Amino acid sequence: MGDGSEARAKPGRRFTFIDSMRGFAASWVAIFHINKIGGDHTRYAGNAHQSYYDFMMSGALGVTIFFVISGFAVHSSLLRTDSARDFLARRFWRIYPPYIASLAVVMAVIIVHKLLTGNNDLIGVPHNALGWIATLTLTTQPATTVAPINWVYWTLTYELAFYLWLSLALLVPRARWAVLVTPAVLALFWTSEKTFVPLFFIYQWCFFALGTALAEWDRERGWRPIGLAVLCLATMMVHRTWLETSVALLAAFLIVASTAPWGDWLNGERVLRKLGDWSYSIYLIHLPIGCWIALGAIDPWPRKLSQAGLAVHLGIDLSAFAVTVAFAWGFWRLVEKPSIARSKAVGRKPAPTPEPLAYA
Repeated sequence: MGDGSEARAKPGRRFTFIDSMRGFAASWVAIFHINKIGGDHTRYAGNAHQSYYDFMMSGALGVTIFFVISGFAVHSSLLRTDSARDFLARRFWRIYPPYIASLAVVMAVIIVHKLLTGNNDLIGVPHNALGWIATLTLTTQPATTVAPINWVYWTLTYELAFYLWLSLALLVPRARWAVLVTPAVLALFWTSEKTFVPLFFIYQWCFFALGTALAEWDRERGWRPIGLAVLCLATMMVHRTWLETSVALLAAFLIVASTAPWGDWLNGERVLRKLGDWSYSIYLIHLPIGCWIALGAIDPWPRKLSQAGLAVHLGIDLSAFAVTVAFAWGFWRLVEKPSIARSKAVGRKPAPTPEPLAYA
């Protein structure tokens, strides 16, 4: 069987279960941070309470899910694009305007908090021009030594690096597989996350490239996508935890299932799918809104979760998350949705203007 290098990408399709996966991942990360800030990190009374807390404190694995999904979705988009400029422009409009708007939200919360309390004990802000340049250009840690102003922004730095690297596949189409495989090979020898090195993104490439392998497999069956997936798995087994590897493989399986004819039943789920529509907004603003504002409003309860019991713990988490979702919906309507529309318009040829009818 051929590798499919001459085949055209399939027309764009929307797999709604992948939106559900995004919704779950964003929710998991958000509630993880709510517990990271609000919990007292002690042993909880009762196995059910402790199990719930342990699961939510594993929510950083939601980022692993995001990277696999991103690899699949972004590479699927790339396979339908002929221009590196259009590809990068679409990614810019999809990611950057909401990022800048969320940065404004973070700064507004920090300023109001300082006016009310007289100090900023929420998070550090850049203290010089270089720090602000890195913040505004999505080149904070690990691209540079500048710490991100919002904990979650580090993943966007990786995403930016992924996009720039993938664009090489459009600039040199015959080298598409070399673009995908080279970082995957290097990742076998990339033993830890490195800061301020040109190829820092290689540390997370195994998850993103696993998604790209799935996109290539969905496009055209062949041995190359399988080989890339095996290479990614080898990297995970050598350098990542069994839990990260298991979550990445589960995400990959669910993507394959949702794209297969026998997996259509997965695409009927609605609640997480709606959260998936807002997942980027949830991801961007859950720290300032859900963790700083919502948890701050119900303090000191968060500091006593181990004494409060599972029901109160759930209530606090769901309350903070509900505030996050409500704000995220508004953020999505006002900022992200228009940005998505602008992204989709890139490269689209305007409809021809009809010639006026001639009357005798």
